[in-house]
Amino acid sequence: MVDIQVKTKIESFIDRNIPCAHNHNCECEKNSRIRDLIYNFNDSPLNIHFYGCSWTYGSSVEQNQSFPHIVGKLFNSKIGTSIYNYGLGGAGIEYMVHKLLQTNIGKSDFVVMCLPSISRRRLFTDNGDAYTSQRHDANVFNDYNNYYNFCFSYKLVNTLYPNKVLWTTWGKHKDGATSLVPDDKVQFRFDCIDYGTDNLHPGVKSHLKFGQQVYNWLNGNLRNN
Repeated sequence: MVDIQVKTKIESFIDRNIPCAHNHNCECEKNSRIRDLIYNFNDSPLNIHFYGCSWTYGSSVEQNQSFPHIVGKLFNSKIGTSIYNYGLGGAGIEYMVHKLLQTNIGKSDFVVMCLPSISRRRLFTDNGDAYTSQRHDANVFNDYNNYYNFCFSYKLVNTLYPNKVLWTTWGKHKDGATSLVPDDKVQFRFDCIDYGTDNLHPGVKSHLKFGQQVYNWLNGNLRNN
């Protein structure tokens, strides 16, 4: 039987509204972009929920320059749309799915999953403190384990939300950053054609281009539903 302390900590973690993907308290919640600055209407005919890491959050660009906001701007020229950006620096797919399961996804809503590296795993120390692993933690999980975990989450999301999910992931990057996600699991990739103020994350032009791609895909699927 599992130790009572383990049981209590893990069940508490699963049930609570997880605020952060990091291993200690930080400024994430204070700087949340979950509710868009403009496109946050009540009773919108269309709600779009974005999940991902710092690329989705829009690190190193302003909120109104991030691709979720751009998608909202494009849709609101035609139909009232609310945008919810759950992107969080350091997040992995387990965090994304955890957050998605805590969200009320309506019948007319869409979900956009912008995948970071599949090596980002939610782990716990011997004391029960949560942290996010990276690929260099090969002594914990190899690529077989990481890809299995990704495929399981991918299948779960598609089963729970059929015909509602756009899968994307990291694309071209000057430093060779890769998500390890195969092409057949995504509709397209988020390429960096410029960089933000930190010279690391996608810049304004990258977000603008990617936002247009996301809008085109979602708009096409709205017409087909």
